[in-house]
Amino acid sequence: MVKESFLIKIVLVILGLFCSCSNQVQTEESLVYLQKTDNSFHIYQSDLVGAWQRKLTGKGVLEKSPYWNKDSGQLIYYAMVDKKPALFAMSMSNRKEVVLSLPDSFTLFPSSDTQSWLYLKEELNRNVIYNCPRNDFNHCTILDHSKFAYYSPSLNNDRDLLAFMSDRNGTIQLYMKDLKSSQTRQLTAPPMIAKYFCFSPEGDKIAVSLSKSNDSGGDIHILDLKTGQFEQLTKSPYLERELAWSPSGEKVAFKASTQADGDQIYTIDIGTLKFTKITSGDFYHSLPTWISKAY
Repeated sequence: MVKESFLIKIVLVILGLFCSCSNQVQTEESLVYLQKTDNSFHIYQSDLVGAWQRKLTGKGVLEKSPYWNKDSGQLIYYAMVDKKPALFAMSMSNRKEVVLSLPDSFTLFPSSDTQSWLYLKEELNRNVIYNCPRNDFNHCTILDHSKFAYYSPSLNNDRDLLAFMSDRNGTIQLYMKDLKSSQTRQLTAPPMIAKYFCFSPEGDKIAVSLSKSNDSGGDIHILDLKTGQFEQLTKSPYLERELAWSPSGEKVAFKASTQADGDQIYTIDIGTLKFTKITSGDFYHSLPTWISKAY
């Protein structure tokens, strides 16, 4: 009886450890990104230590702009199929895909709230930012318009703040428009130049890559939107670009190009400032985006 009781306890401990690990896996974050192989761009997925990688797509020669929709559990991306652009939505649970319609002359920027998409369109000698319900282009609203160019517009999760980059004052800077008051303010200023940015999951901070010239590198800074204070996160001679804040709020993913390693995807832990290299090999990598569940 003593031996049987002891064996039962061991089995229960093992089962408990297994369940604990299973629960941990279910909440694990991962990254998807573009990888260029044999002159074709395809979307790959990796864990957060670069231990494994798998190919997700192979629809066309050029696939780009992967975006994770947490509400639907779908990965949204562009692909060139038969020399024509198409927009796809892939279910991460079963890899099934559906084709989404896309109006001509629109440039897609999925917003962080996953309920709507932002589109850039040039019309009547002006650039216009539209906000449209997902895949419904008949009920779009104009968020902002200007004769100057917009770069990478993005909404916060509450959909009341619109951030974008623009060269309206001579150099590319980061701006934010309060959609309730319609007031726009400039967040960065010369001699710094804004190159890439992303909202935090809570929408109260922005990670932005800043440099002192168009030809130099760019370091990641964290801007607190309440205080207006900047905190420098990285310091290197390389340009850290294509930023993506993790759903947990703990890390920022980015692409960096070095002479030794080429174009690779990295993450930095905001609390510890620890870097992790996610990708490797003689491949071109770009556009990291987070998946908030383990698929």
